[in-house]
Amino acid sequence: MTSETTIQNNPEAIAVDTSIDVQLDTVDSYCAANGIDHITCMKLDVQGAELLVLEGAEEALENQKIDMIMLEWFATPHYDGAPLLVDTWQYLAGKNYSLYDIFPGRAVKPTRQRRFGDAVFISERFRHENLERIAFWKKRQSSSN
Repeated sequence: MTSETTIQNNPEAIAVDTSIDVQLDTVDSYCAANGIDHITCMKLDVQGAELLVLEGAEEALENQKIDMIMLEWFATPHYDGAPLLVDTWQYLAGKNYSLYDIFPGRAVKPTRQRRFGDAVFISERFRHENLERIAFWKKRQSSSN
């Protein structure tokens, strides 16, 4: 899909002819260089490069060093090479992350289809250490009342 096709398929998009060079790093190498061994919440807003960022966090994901990941998802092709929700979900499931919540974006005219939104994924370690304990205490409190 070319950027021209992307703009045609997404009436809310605009063409931009400007580019800038930026220095890039992976999550894993940035964390190693800066002594970061745990990330509570990582928010991604990378215009279709979600899998590239996640692949650059391979070691952190494999070792459950990121508790929560918030990212934008797409149900239909949106940006050149952008993963669909199913692609991101499969990738993170392979690292023992599960979908915690999903927030659909606005419906796009004329079809009213929800083509994108936001999602939250959590690590299995975070779910076990936090959510199950919270559920236990809430259940215990409600039974004592």
